[in-house]
Amino acid sequence: MEKVETILATMPPPVRVLEAGGGSETRIKIPGASYIVIDISPEQLERNTYAAEKLLGDLQTFDYGTNRFDVALFWDVLEHLRDPSTALINAAKAVSPGGLVLVKGPVLRSLKGLTTKVTPHWVHVAYYRIALKQKNAGKPGYAPFKTEHAGDADPDAMVRNLEALGLRREVYEFYITGQIALLKKNALPIYWIYRAVSMIVSGLTLGRYGGLESEFILLMRRPAT
Repeated sequence: MEKVETILATMPPPVRVLEAGGGSETRIKIPGASYIVIDISPEQLERNTYAAEKLLGDLQTFDYGTNRFDVALFWDVLEHLRDPSTALINAAKAVSPGGLVLVKGPVLRSLKGLTTKVTPHWVHVAYYRIALKQKNAGKPGYAPFKTEHAGDADPDAMVRNLEALGLRREVYEFYITGQIALLKKNALPIYWIYRAVSMIVSGLTLGRYGGLESEFILLMRRPAT
């Protein structure tokens, strides 16, 4: 993440950021940047206080027209869409030469990703409320949101789609989500069960599934010329 922040900090102003599915708050703060936030949730947009412009719409069908952006940002968004590739490609096409596409999301093959996919949404809500102590979890406009985990939300698929548009990889990293640290702090027995199951699944699948590295961050750039 430090490398990503360094690259973003060196972008010459003015910087126009398209925050796709940005909702009520941003995880990426670029000094002096102007944020255009698009979200399908009116509740999220109503709570948003930093956007220069708010767009209510579906990322999978939205037409950006002649608008151009220096950064297209997807933060924990594409896993919630049935057609993540269309949402990603449409936004990437609206990125100016020299601009960036930044995506952060879950690794679908990790134990966390697999668990999210096979459990009903009410289980996710209960986890957020009990283990993560988030009392508003599941209410309109509050995480956790329903997930689709479509195949195109796999990070390798995203890389292929963006490379097909001519973008080049600058950062592609995997890491353990901070939620696991919260789980260790708030529900230690569940944490140790989680680690044990992760090791078992990873061993049975020769490391293909069940890993602890449950999040990825991808930064790709459109060539300036």
